[in-house]
Amino acid sequence: MITIDIALGVSLCLSVMIIFFGFMWFKYAVVDDGVNREASSAGIVRQCPYCSHIIISNGKTEVVRCPLCQSYLEEGIHD
Repeated sequence: MITIDIALGVSLCLSVMIIFFGFMWFKYAVVDDGVNREASSAGIVRQCPYCSHIIISNGKTEVVRCPLCQSYLEEGIHD
C-alpha cells in the first residue's frame, strides 16, 4: 500500500495549485493579451459617461441607450 506523509501531501497539493494558476495566468496575460476579441469584434464598444457602464452597440443606429442608467448617447461621439 502507498503511504503519503502529510507534509508531502500538502506540498504536492500546493505545487499542483501553483502550476495550475501559473498556467492560467500565462494563458490570460500572454496568449490572449487579456482582450475579449469576440465582444470588440461584435460592434462598437463604448463607455457611458454618466454611469461608466460598458455598452456594445451594433452601429446600425445613431442613438444608443445605456441599459443601466437609461441615458441616450449619440453614436458619433466617442469619449
